[in-house]
Amino acid sequence: MKSTLALLLVALAHAVLATEFQDCGSEALTVALEVESCDIPPCIVKRGDTLSATILFTADHDVETMTAAVTANIGGIEVPWPGFDDNACAYLLDGCPVAGGSLANWTYPVEVLPEYPPITTLATFRLLHDGDVHDEVCLQVPVTIV
Repeated sequence: MKSTLALLLVALAHAVLATEFQDCGSEALTVALEVESCDIPPCIVKRGDTLSATILFTADHDVETMTAAVTANIGGIEVPWPGFDDNACAYLLDGCPVAGGSLANWTYPVEVLPEYPPITTLATFRLLHDGDVHDEVCLQVPVTIV
């Protein structure tokens, strides 16, 4: 019953959280994404702004700790997003651990530094567990920095 309710909540949230994305190997049972002011990619982000990125997911099993990574594909090379805090637990609404079958909410303030060049890239968001070898969440979204 609890997992059915979690799946229903994610389905409802997915209807509200409207940013389209490409899944790149998530182990989570369900995943939804919202990038502030972006429904249909590429997401247009302005240098000097901070925007909110929210990922809702249903964990496929118990997760004690998680790390986060965001990269941008520049010229075929995955480049870490500068200044990104890799402590995923700090940005989970209920922190860690995350119980298997439960709905988790990860929200992060993404800074778009003024030094970034104007570019269109593919941003990859990853929430990792088990020694950073498994993607609880892996999703990609095109981003244009202006």
